[in-house]
Amino acid sequence: MMRGYLKPMTLRALQDGCMTGYAIASYIEDKTGKRPSYGSLYPLIEHLEQDKLITIKEDKKKKIICITSKGKGEAKKIEKTKEKLVEKIQEGIQIFSTMYGMKSGDMHIELLKRMKEGTFEIGIMPEIDEFKRILLEVLLNNPNPKQIQEIRKLVLENIKKIKQIEKLRDNQKNKRKK
Repeated sequence: MMRGYLKPMTLRALQDGCMTGYAIASYIEDKTGKRPSYGSLYPLIEHLEQDKLITIKEDKKKKIICITSKGKGEAKKIEKTKEKLVEKIQEGIQIFSTMYGMKSGDMHIELLKRMKEGTFEIGIMPEIDEFKRILLEVLLNNPNPKQIQEIRKLVLENIKKIKQIEKLRDNQKNKRKK
C-alpha cells in the first residue's frame, strides 16, 4: 500500500460504522487489492485514538473501533484534498494526452470523474493495474522484436474478447428496450 493512504482509508472505512481492526484491514484490501499489515494498521489505530479521531471499546475479546465527530471532520478534510488532487490529475491527463496524441485520455478523465462521484465499481481495478504494471515492465526492459510481436498478438486477442463482451451487453440492452 502506498505510504500515507492508510489513515484516510481507515477513516473512510469507519464512516460506514464501527469495525474491528480485522474488518478495517479487509475493507482496505477490498478497495485497494492490498491488505495492510497489522504492524502498520494497529499503531495507526493507537495514534488515531490518541488524537481523539476514533474511540475503542472492548466487546468480549474484540476491540470495536468507532469514528468520532472529530474523526469525521478529519475525513471530510481529507476528502476535499482528494478532490483537489483528482482535479489536478485530470488536468495533467488532458495535457499529456493532447501532447502525445493518446486516445484514452478522455476515458481516464471520465473514469476519475465516476470514481470521484462513487458511480464506478472498482472491483476489477487491482487486476487492471497489475496488467498495466506487468505490460509496462516488460516493455521498459527492451523486448526483442519476437517478444513485441507476441505481446501485440496477446493484446489484440484480448481486445477482441472484451469487444465481444461489450457487444453482448449492448445486445442485451437492445432486447430489453423491445
